[in-house]
Amino acid sequence: MKVETMEYIHNGNRQALTVIAVLVTFTTLCAAGRSAINLDISRSLEPSGRPGGMMINCSIDTTAAGIDTLARLAVFGSRPYGAGDDLDQLAVFDIWSKSPKLAEDLEEADVSVVGDLSSEPLTTPHLELIWRSYTASSRQVFKCVANGMDSDGQAASVSTTVQVGAMDAGCCYKMDKLSTELTGLSDKMGATLNLTGEVASQIISLNTLFGNMEALFTTADGRVITQIQSLANKFEKLEGKFDDVYGRNSPRMQTLTDKMEELQKKLNSLEQNINLQFRLSGIDKGRFDVSSVYEGRVYLVSKAEEVFNIARANNYCRESGGYLVELDDGQEYQFVFNLVSTIRGANSFWTGGNDIEEEGTWVYYNSKKPVPQLSWSGGQPDNMGGHEDCMEIRLNFGGLNDWLCNQPGKFICEIPI
Repeated sequence: MKVETMEYIHNGNRQALTVIAVLVTFTTLCAAGRSAINLDISRSLEPSGRPGGMMINCSIDTTAAGIDTLARLAVFGSRPYGAGDDLDQLAVFDIWSKSPKLAEDLEEADVSVVGDLSSEPLTTPHLELIWRSYTASSRQVFKCVANGMDSDGQAASVSTTVQVGAMDAGCCYKMDKLSTELTGLSDKMGATLNLTGEVASQIISLNTLFGNMEALFTTADGRVITQIQSLANKFEKLEGKFDDVYGRNSPRMQTLTDKMEELQKKLNSLEQNINLQFRLSGIDKGRFDVSSVYEGRVYLVSKAEEVFNIARANNYCRESGGYLVELDDGQEYQFVFNLVSTIRGANSFWTGGNDIEEEGTWVYYNSKKPVPQLSWSGGQPDNMGGHEDCMEIRLNFGGLNDWLCNQPGKFICEIPI
């Protein structure tokens, strides 16, 4: 019998179909679910597939929200390459203004804003921002807030937040094409599985009948024995049919599986490249030198050599989407050491390591994680003078060194992609 083998293959490919379904779902843009307040984000595509405009629409059902008098609608967006919870107001419309207002930094951009706060029949209060020609943005979090009063005259407020991937319409167009191909593969594999599944189901059913009849063999008369023999012959023919069908379809199924895996790799690679380009597009190349990619991260080295201030330096790193470098192991340390070794005109490169809070307890400034055992220079850290509380890479020492936190040098940022 080959039924068990068939079931194993059948279930394995069902898992493959599940993977396809997950990948197809992954390419769908995020949007808030329909509720009292909604924030919808959509992009348009030019015929060439290049990104066109973008629309952010905040709307509210005042009845469902429990707001009797709507006083204000506002849309916020995360700061480019800043912390995820740092939001800037992009537009606002309140009852004291004749028209909605854009944030100052958007007034010169190719952006328009419209809105309506009335609750007249067939009218939905809304605030809408429209980019006519939208370039790649690193904003990933958007928020819509509505304020007003309820029927008792008490203050009422509702809000909703949407997080979207750092990608533009062009990339989504490519992902949609991959998604379509994956869906086609899913349909083909499903048809093949249905065919083999039907045959297998008949074999299992016939095998059960055969077993039941065989149990009666010892007490059966000649007619039953004849029926058993006939049933056995039919079973052998059906099993042979299954072997033939599976043999003809197995190579095709394997080919489809291989192609699916290839497309999955392309999709993953595309996502990584998109995220990298967005990260790089927001980095000030006049302020930083940028490394190649290492383990899903890039490293920035400040070009200016200045007096180090650990809090200020970490804020600069946060503006670029990262933090002062945190060397997690020897391999990462070696990569960063090799990087700074190629930079001329400097000897000291500051990291996030410090023992400011407790002498001798070295942690990273941003995450507060302990600094692992790394390649300290000989005899370091020595805390000479009693205030050497920051960790640097000192090239002429050939490794890490503890040093005064207010000394000149360059600092290193770590940026996850």
